[in-house]
Amino acid sequence: MSINLPAVIQSLGGLLQPVQAPPLVNYDPGLVKKFVICLSKDLPSEELQLLQYYGRTISYDHDICNNIDLSTIDFSYFLLDLREANDRTYFQKIITPNIQMFHLILYKYEFQGDNGISFDVERSELPKKQVNSNIFNGLLLQSEIQKPNCLFSLMKALVCNSENKK
Repeated sequence: MSINLPAVIQSLGGLLQPVQAPPLVNYDPGLVKKFVICLSKDLPSEELQLLQYYGRTISYDHDICNNIDLSTIDFSYFLLDLREANDRTYFQKIITPNIQMFHLILYKYEFQGDNGISFDVERSELPKKQVNSNIFNGLLLQSEIQKPNCLFSLMKALVCNSENKK
């Protein structure tokens, strides 16, 4: 037995069909790129061990890595000490022309600037240990939220006011 349904109810029949969901695609290629961590302060041994826990960690050694293309080296985290002249030269010659191939992270003191280089993230400490490397790397790419510092804000305001008066 067939019942004639009103037009409104007949049009609902198309809505009840299962919808085909699009396939899941990783739109975040950031977790595929390797990390270049530029140091402007000492990396504590606990944080170095944390990096080594999540992947192959290599520190720049001028005698070994000089003039070697970084894309040919097997690593997850590559450490460059920007306080060293050889490390800065390697950064300029090898990494800067291929900057889109890596995530650049500056590991610095809270009060330091970026030294005129554009980094993906600037950090004063690494994230805490996570369940897996994908979560750790995702947190590594997030900027730190800085706690307010009244003294630093006051000094910054005084410097800005004195510059504006000139």
